[in-house]
Amino acid sequence: MVKLDLDPNDRATLAAMLRHSFPDADIDDRTLAAVALTAYLDESSGVRLDWSRYRGPIEQYAAALGLVRAPGPQTFRPVNALGTLRYYRVHAKHERDAPPHEPFTGHVGMVRVSLPRTQQETVATAVGDVEPDDHLLATIAEVERKFGRSIDGEVDRVDLITPARIHGSRFAAVSVYLGYRAGQPDEPSFYVLEAGMATGEPKVLFFAPDFEKRIVSKSGYRPTPFSASDHV
Repeated sequence: MVKLDLDPNDRATLAAMLRHSFPDADIDDRTLAAVALTAYLDESSGVRLDWSRYRGPIEQYAAALGLVRAPGPQTFRPVNALGTLRYYRVHAKHERDAPPHEPFTGHVGMVRVSLPRTQQETVATAVGDVEPDDHLLATIAEVERKFGRSIDGEVDRVDLITPARIHGSRFAAVSVYLGYRAGQPDEPSFYVLEAGMATGEPKVLFFAPDFEKRIVSKSGYRPTPFSASDHV
């Protein structure tokens, strides 16, 4: 992670910009550094800071990642397959009635990893790191403590399908936990949706005891200025 000693005014400007777009975002140094790095690399971002203050550390960090300043968005490519991990290109359709907005489909890269039994760990993947602090459930034991009474049988394995964190940033709108019971290794028995922020942090868990269950619930948080915590 790039270490930036942000001017207090610049820090306040970046934080206010993020909270305007993502009201429930938790703004920390890692998030601010990622935004500053992205803004520096992409001149079309619209973020204007006095780069003479930060050019040294930002350019050093960008060089270590093989990134260059360019007029358009950066393109990131995996450098290897990193073992037997599975990768997904997820298609997410977004529709909104109020305020009216034309439906669109977004695309996000995800990786599938298995949760450890008890000891939290960071998993390195070709598209970034899966960090325990980026999730509300980081081990099988935590899944059992949270939902064990609602699960029929012993939990043998939990797979997490999620956007990874790369260059300090993570788009975390939705992650999916797939739970496998003992004696049924081939078919998941339950699932959990984890809703979060575009700035990376997880917010709310939605549990389904089986795949016949359709989750209908209030969101419990505000991911955008157009949303409310009591939206379904």
